[in-house]
Amino acid sequence: MIDDVRNNAVLVLEIGYFDAADARTSGTAIERLANAFAQETRAGQSRYGLELVRVEIASLHAWFDLGKTMLDLYEQRALLGGFLQTVAVALETVMNASGGNVGQISASVRSFLVSLAGPIVRKQASHARLSVQGDNNTIIYIETLQAERIDQLFDAPRRVRGGGGFGPIYVEKAQEARANLPAPEETSATLLNIAGAWYARPAGFQGVMLPVAQGSVALEKLAEAQSYTAAGTIVREGGNPTAFRVRRMERG
Repeated sequence: MIDDVRNNAVLVLEIGYFDAADARTSGTAIERLANAFAQETRAGQSRYGLELVRVEIASLHAWFDLGKTMLDLYEQRALLGGFLQTVAVALETVMNASGGNVGQISASVRSFLVSLAGPIVRKQASHARLSVQGDNNTIIYIETLQAERIDQLFDAPRRVRGGGGFGPIYVEKAQEARANLPAPEETSATLLNIAGAWYARPAGFQGVMLPVAQGSVALEKLAEAQSYTAAGTIVREGGNPTAFRVRRMERG
């Protein structure tokens, strides 16, 4: 089973609980992840669902496969990666929203983000992470700053008003939402090595880590155990943040 999980295209959810994984909040996060994935990847008559193929509960570490589909490995990774990009754009929108202007985020993704933020806001966990295993793709990494912002925009107003939330939130096409994002410009980023690959956490992205693009400034002399600061640009494809291109290293 472990070899199968390593060789397949899998979506990995991690919630870093301080103690044992809380059953209620873990179950909520898994359920809402599955629901958001089904909603966001729906295309005409095609319906895709996640299967839980492996769980570790020293904290929560869960692996999800696409199950019985006719898609090949490349197509599976593309589908999982596309969903991850949708969550990344939603988190980017949350962290840069002004006046609660987050109506372009679908209800299912909003609910999933709330389920990740809850254990962190309640001091049950240190972080939540979502990634596609074996794919040098975007990583969602939510810590206290991001969790409190999610709670402020989505969950706290609902609790205060007794369940009202923000009222109707209409599910818009992802391309329409992304079209409103600012054009690429040079920005600073923190570089981190994760499992042998370099990732960037650009300023203003707060919780989204992008793979460093090929052809960036040489990184082979950097120590994997350290973090660095660099200047560069965010690479987007179809409005999605897909990579960070390093222009120059900055002195730390």
